[in-house]
Amino acid sequence: MKLNIEGKVNVYYVQTLCMIFYPGEKFSEDQEIAPDTPVLDLHVQENDQGYVVDATLTQGSKTASTQKVYGWREDIDKDRLLKLALGDALLV
Repeated sequence: MKLNIEGKVNVYYVQTLCMIFYPGEKFSEDQEIAPDTPVLDLHVQENDQGYVVDATLTQGSKTASTQKVYGWREDIDKDRLLKLALGDALLV
């Protein structure tokens, strides 16, 4: 799996989520993209209202996209909220 990540995100956390949701996937910076290689484009933005996570998963000619918006909450710290938003978005 090829990861394209924009935003302040722990890459290893995203890789761990991918291994849970997409078992057997491997990650390599030097990986050549074959026509059947899954590609995950992840864009994370923090604003005044919370986090906006856009995720697009492409494999061959198939594509699935989602956008998740998680507003700030007093009962959840920023790091936990980001993890929830990422996990939700990766259920593409």
